[in-house]
Amino acid sequence: MMLKLQLKVPFATALEAHTFIPIFHTWIRESAVPNEVLIDVADYMHMAEGPFALLVGHYRDIAFDVDSFGHGLQIVCKRDLEGEPVTQVRGLFEHMRAVTSLLAEALQTPPSRLLAPERARLRLCDRLLGADTGVCAALERAVAEVAAAGTSVEAERGDSRRIPSWRLAHAESVLA
Repeated sequence: MMLKLQLKVPFATALEAHTFIPIFHTWIRESAVPNEVLIDVADYMHMAEGPFALLVGHYRDIAFDVDSFGHGLQIVCKRDLEGEPVTQVRGLFEHMRAVTSLLAEALQTPPSRLLAPERARLRLCDRLLGADTGVCAALERAVAEVAAAGTSVEAERGDSRRIPSWRLAHAESVLA
């Protein structure tokens, strides 16, 4: 089963989107993000909601994102990830850790003070697969297996037309 996933972790402190633009450009010049082909930087600060600063990659986008979940760092897997759901979730968590480490270094901030992993949001960016209860259950089991003990996973149920989402509470394992 191949999944397109999105992971967002809120920032622990107030950060400005304009701070990310030069950092993202530096990452492109230095090919700093492991296992990614970086393409371009987009500035969407004129938008009311959405990715305010976006680093476009071939496989994954990295964004300073603002939405109802708050200001945070978001990784969006644009290409289907291969392997079992647990392998895919583990890979997404590992990528978030690598990006967080690079960002903390650029901001000269300890990684533990950059993001607030007591909560995170995982989305399955595929409405067709999201309607499949077996796929959603497999994804929840994968998150439970990859996440550290004490992390709870709660499905955001509601409008079936929306992208399936899960909130992770006490999600320190996303960054551990």
